This record gives sequence, C-alpha cells and structure tokens, in this order.
Amino acid sequence: MKTREHIHFQYYCRDRNAATRECRKAQNDFECKLSEENNPKAFFKYANSKRKVNVGITKLKRSDNTFAEDDCDKTEVLNSFFKSVFVKEDVESVPDINDRSNRQKIEELRMDEEQVLKILEKLNPVKSPGPDRLHPRVLKETRHAILTPLTHIFKQAHTEGEIVEDWKTAHVKALFKKGSREEAANYRPISLTCIPCKMMDKIMRDHIVNHMTTFKLFSDSQYGFRSLRSCSLQLLEVMEKWTEWLDEGKSFDCLVYYDFRKAFDTVPHARLIKKLESYGIDGKILSWVTSFLQYRKQRVVVNEDMSEWSEVTSGVPQGSVLGPTLFLIYDIEDMIESTIRLFADDTKLFNLTQTPRDNETIQRDTDRLSQWCDTWLLRFNTDKCSTLHYGNHNPNKTYSLGDGPDKTNIPNNSQECDLGIIFSTDLKFRQNINKCINKANSMIGLVRRTFQHITTKQFRKLYKTLIRPQLEYGNLIWHPRFKKDIESIERVQKRATKLVRYVRHLPYPDRLKA
Repeated sequence: MKTREHIHFQYYCRDRNAATRECRKAQNDFECKLSEENNPKAFFKYANSKRKVNVGITKLKRSDNTFAEDDCDKTEVLNSFFKSVFVKEDVESVPDINDRSNRQKIEELRMDEEQVLKILEKLNPVKSPGPDRLHPRVLKETRHAILTPLTHIFKQAHTEGEIVEDWKTAHVKALFKKGSREEAANYRPISLTCIPCKMMDKIMRDHIVNHMTTFKLFSDSQYGFRSLRSCSLQLLEVMEKWTEWLDEGKSFDCLVYYDFRKAFDTVPHARLIKKLESYGIDGKILSWVTSFLQYRKQRVVVNEDMSEWSEVTSGVPQGSVLGPTLFLIYDIEDMIESTIRLFADDTKLFNLTQTPRDNETIQRDTDRLSQWCDTWLLRFNTDKCSTLHYGNHNPNKTYSLGDGPDKTNIPNNSQECDLGIIFSTDLKFRQNINKCINKANSMIGLVRRTFQHITTKQFRKLYKTLIRPQLEYGNLIWHPRFKKDIESIERVQKRATKLVRYVRHLPYPDRLKA
C-alpha cells in the first residue's frame, strides 16, 4: 500500500537500515568464518562466485573445428580425447626384466578393524564421492556401525585377489591446466573412484611402499610421491651440485625433459605387472593389483551431464591412492651414466661438458632414454624438451632425441621452469622472482575482491595461507641476493597490509605493528 505520509517513510528508512546492518553483519560473520577455516575448497568456491568470467569448462573444439557448447556435448568431446591417449599393448612382446627384489617378496597384507577405523576417522568429509554416490561424510559418521562388515569386505577382496566391478568405475572430472580453454588436450582427467575402493587402495599402498622402502627398491633418483623427498629437496640437491661445479670453473649441460606425454594414462598394464613381479610383489597382492588395473570403465562428468562409458585399456587412475605408487615402480632402470633426477614424470639429466667425450656421454644417455621409451611404451613430450647450458666455456652443443625419421633436435633455451621454479643460465632467478611477485599480487587482488571488510585477525590468516606461500615456495633455492629484488618482494607485503581498511592510512612500519 503506497502512502505519502512522512512518518511511514521514516519507518521504512529505519527498517531498511536495520536490514542492511544485519545483512552486512551476516556477510562479515560468514567471511570471518571462511577465513578462519582451513578449507581452500570453500574459499575458492566463494571467490569464483564473485568473478564475472566463467572459470568452468568453456566451449570445446571438436576435430572438425566445430564447437561443443552444451554440457552433454562437452562430455563426449572430453571423453573421446581421454580415450584416444590410451595405448594398445602387445602382451606377447613384454620385455624380460631382471629380478631386483634381492629375493625379498611380499605376497599378503595384514588387515584388522583397528587399521580400517583409523582410515575411516581420517576421511575428508568435503571430498567428492565416486560413481556409487556414497559420500565420505556418511562413511565417517557411521564408522562404528560399518567397521566390521567393511573390514570383512576388504579381507574377502584380498583373499580372492579381485575387486567388485563397481570399484573399477570412475567419474572423470576435467581440470584445466594451461593454454587455450577450448582445447580438450589442455584438461587433465581426475578419476573420482568409490571411497571404499580408495580405502582399500590406501591399505595396499602402505604395504607396497613399506616393502619398497624397507629393502631400498625405489630409485634414489626418484623424488615424487615419496615421504621426506619434496620438490624443494630435489632442487636444493641439484643446486648444490651445480654451484659446486660453477665455483670450480666447470661447465655443464642440463637436459630438461618436462614430462612424459600423458604418462599416467599410457602406462601399459602387462609391463607394469612385470615390473611389480621384479620387485618381489607377488601372490594375493599382485592378483588384487592386476584386478584393480584391468577392465576398468570411466565416463566424463560436466556439471550434471555424463558421457557414455568407455573402456580404460592402459594407465593408472589419476585421483586414486595407489596409482602414483604404481607409476613410481614403473621407473627408468639404472642405465644412465650422467646424473638423472625425477619427480614423478618430470625428468632432467645433467653432466659436465669439459671435453667432447662428456658431450658424447649426454647424447648416449639421451639415446638410451629413447630406447627405453620404445621398449616400455612411454613417450617423452618432445615439444617441452629443452637444454640449458651453464658455464663460461660451454661448447653449447645441440642434442637430439629419438632415432630415424622421428629424430628431433632439442632446442637450446636460456631459461626454463623446473618444478615450479624458473631457472636461467645465469642462476640469478630474476624471472622467478618476478613470477612469484605477480602471483602474490594476483592473490591480493582476489582477496580484496572477495572480502568486503578485513580485520587484522583475518588479514594475518589470509596473508599467511594465501599470499605469503606464493612468495616462499622454493625460496631456499632462489632466495634474493640483490637489493632490487628484496625491495620488490617487500613491496608485496607493503601493498597487502593496505587491505585492512582502518590501518591503511598509517605508515608501513605502523601497519606491520597493527
């Protein structure tokens, strides 16, 4: 009912202002709770909701250069691409491999209710369920009721050496990596498998890792997915060797094979089983792993739409617990004369180049890697291979990869990104520092757009969890040595402290105290 009475307008203004205050208070309480919780998934979901651009899967280009714009069509385009990378293995030509287990075998695993209960208690309730739609929160909250039957199911699966068909299915979520969002090749398939299967994976993984670690069967060159062997530790070890050579006035080359092409999706199953046998993994455990790998099915999910089911003929599931460990076992044998370091599928090889013989050694090792790839059906991504030359008297030799018509020269570059850190031939890390500063400034902008009112308590939490890590990753390797770089990094913190509204007018030292 409309009225022109002044008193009614005053009532309206009073109620409107009260409602506005309550809305602001509710939003501030929500943002405060969001910043205090250690839940990155909830934060980025809230931050992305405030963006004006679509951060999901955009229209995708088909092979005939038309575009798939509906979610249903997108699932089929992605499913076709993910299925195309699988390799067809000739099981009759599986190469022989020497026994590397030192006669130490693992054939059975021990499992009890206490072990299963610990896994149930550590389930992350915000993780996504698999095709069976059984949410981890349900399993965690009903853990005491389901503990005995679930343990019995696990023991039965281990005894029979196979798993049920439902555990071999996966819903695939496509995660964007980099490049054009319209290309299906720029998305990584993450398999969402059944939560009980992941729990069984973890038990199996722990026993296999314990066997490999106890008898020192993992390669010392491999750092990926292993306890106490991080990216920073690998790069720190490499930098120590490189700086030692440079201090002695020596020159050396580093060949960076960025990754194997679709490595996790192309591991052939029969060859992987052969590798497992060579490391002493046998009996019921080997039967279960074989059942886990074979006759799998997957389909791509985009929002609520799903593609048709497709057979998985190779690879280890990305998103499973056991998959990364199986990939580590599918390693490169000790056949390299130069120094080689791996982090999962990221590989680099380096050696001195004091004499022509040293260059020949590097080329010979490169040929050996190519032969290994041909034998074990993995391929290096030649588009991402490069060579860095270090030292004042380096001959800057160009190396080749492959043989025959597939032979390609590896380009010589002045800088490359290795495990998230940009290395340049002068080892000043100026480009890496600029990259860290840009990422930190971008995160400051994201925080400013997401939170309307930031208190000092919220700022300390947000800065330490979102902004500062962008500046600290790998800082043991690239720590700034020049005043210009130090001041550039300090300006990031100076800018970040202005996010707190009621202290932004203060001088920088006073803002830090506040």
